[in-house]
Amino acid sequence: MFELAENGFLTILIKMPFNLAVFDINAASKVRDLYPNINNWYLSGHSLGGSMAASHLANNSDKYQGLILLGSYSTKDLSNLDIKTLSIYGENDNVLNKANYNKYITNLPNLEELVIEGGNHANFGYYGNQKGDGISIITRQEQIKLTIDFIVNNIKK
Repeated sequence: MFELAENGFLTILIKMPFNLAVFDINAASKVRDLYPNINNWYLSGHSLGGSMAASHLANNSDKYQGLILLGSYSTKDLSNLDIKTLSIYGENDNVLNKANYNKYITNLPNLEELVIEGGNHANFGYYGNQKGDGISIITRQEQIKLTIDFIVNNIKK
């Protein structure tokens, strides 16, 4: 998020109860009201946070221009929405359920996908290694740079 902000995007990280988005799926609505002058909103989330962002967007589709998923997928069918969707995950991500990812990939409209060679699940954040994750053969900084470059090149401010 810091790197995205450095590229001129307002980025807002919402504190979730128990650090789990599932406990406040509609938290993004509260933030939108604080910035009425912003016209283009994208929801984003990592892992379960991405799935919850997709669930919120499914019920509020007229308020968002897109969805950015990091090591995540949407069980909600968004395929009929006029939004941009970015999906980014690491090649060595062993936390992401790839069978479900592939099962639900058709739920995502206007999809641009990036598989980061050598990346893993935990490198999207700053929380350290994650149990069950694959070994990253690139640095966290490299994975974040590739992620930011992809996002900046694929969404509008």
